[in-house]
Formats: sequence, structure tokens, C-alpha cells
Amino acid sequence: MQIVREATNLVIIGAWNPAILQPSWLGRHVFGIPEGQPLPVKMAFTPIPGAPPKWTIEGITFVPSHDRLFLSPVDLNQDTLSAVETKAIAILNLLHHTPVGAFGQNFHFVDEQPAPELVQIFALNDDAGDRIEPANVLVSTSITTSYAIGNCVLNLTRSFSNGRLDIKFNFHYDTSSAADAVAKLANTFSVNYGLVIKFLQSYHVVLDAQEVAHG
Repeated sequence: MQIVREATNLVIIGAWNPAILQPSWLGRHVFGIPEGQPLPVKMAFTPIPGAPPKWTIEGITFVPSHDRLFLSPVDLNQDTLSAVETKAIAILNLLHHTPVGAFGQNFHFVDEQPAPELVQIFALNDDAGDRIEPANVLVSTSITTSYAIGNCVLNLTRSFSNGRLDIKFNFHYDTSSAADAVAKLANTFSVNYGLVIKFLQSYHVVLDAQEVAHG
């Protein structure tokens, strides 16, 4: 089972101004790069009309839109998870008047060829199919459960479709302001990733060695 790196992110829901969250502002105010010094930024634009661009600076990708700000690490390790958290807190402190209603941390794992016993662990154990037609063949299933953990809610989704097993973790935090978001965000991103790894290992899920080392 491997992590879907592009789906590992920190999302801050708020009334953002994308005109502010440009590479030049991020470089100077968030990364501390002096004015006039070259800015190591990579830009990516999507062909989807109206979709926001992506800025990648020092291993962190930013996707700003009017109602949410995405931050994700290019590489996954303790240092990059901590860096994402640090930069998010810096933005929240700098733009402290921005209304912020929530933030979430997302981790997505996939197994293209899961072992039958692993599929059975996460299966929905009911007889609905047999009640419809005894000769049915299960094609797909999806289960979402939510758990209160401290001041957040973990939304756990397990889905099986076309022979592929997906497990998604969303740690959701409600906030009343940017300052409240800072207080709740501190020291959580890498800790929650560690909880995810322990959860998967408790089911004897075989993980990529690099992901285990970073959990």
C-alpha cells in the first residue's frame, strides 16, 4: 500500500485573497527571501478554466483560491510536514484578519492489488446483496466513519472498487478565527500522520518502507 502524495495536504478554509498569496509575497514574507534575491519558485497552471495556479517554493506547493488555501509537501518526511505547518502558521499570523472557519489535514493511501484478507477487513459486512440477488458479485463498496479525537474529527473513508482499495483520512478542525486556527494547528500535521501509520500497521497493512520511516 502506498500513499498518494499529491493528495497529502493541509487545507485552510477561509476568505482568502489570491492576489496577496503570490510567489513574491510568499517568498519575502513567509520564506524570508530578501527583495532582489532570486526566488526559487516553480509555477504550474491547469488546463481547467478558472482553476487556481500552483506555486512550489522550497518543497512546498501552494494552491490559493478565494475560499481555501492548499499547502502540500513535494516530498513526504517529518521535516517537510513540519515545514508545511510552520509556513501555514506564518501565513495565518501575517493575515490574521482573514476569516478562517476550518482546516483539514488529508492523507490518502491506495493498494492496486490488495490481499483478499485486507479487503475483507474493510468490507461492509451485511447481506444486502444476497437479499437482492443471491448470485450477486460485489463490485464496489464505500464506508465512511467519523471519530472525535481531541479537538478534531477524523473522517475515515474506506472504499473498494474495480479491485482497488483506497483508505482516506481527513482530520477536520473547526475554527473561529485565524488565531484559533494557529492554536489548533500547532504540532499536529506530523503527529496525525504518525497516527495514520499506526492505524494501518495495526491491521498488518504492508506499507512502503519510506512511509513507515516517516510515520
